[in-house]
Amino acid sequence: MLPIKNTINRTLIIIKRMLRLQIIYFKFTATDVIDIIIYSDRYKPAVID
Repeated sequence: MLPIKNTINRTLIIIKRMLRLQIIYFKFTATDVIDIIIYSDRYKPAVID
């Protein structure tokens, strides 16, 4: 019974780490997208109506 519990705990820790990494990755990608949008807005040629 003990080894099964250990493996479950280990898998839970791995899942938590993966989720944390995914959240960090998502935050970075979101800020990158926002930066790209701001960059393209700032440096796009002025449109004269």
